[in-house]
Amino acid sequence: MGASRIYIGHHWVSDVLVGLLIGAAWAAVVGILHYYFVPRPQVPRPAPGSVRR
Repeated sequence: MGASRIYIGHHWVSDVLVGLLIGAAWAAVVGILHYYFVPRPQVPRPAPGSVRR
């Protein structure tokens, strides 16, 4: 999409690059928040003293 905007002369290259950087930064923020704030399923652990076979 960005390449087409440059090709048709609708945006400068710098506009497209800044837009890509802002989008990547926003995706990183959302990914980090998701990693730290979305609970993960708990994996059941064997009872203490049980023998695994």
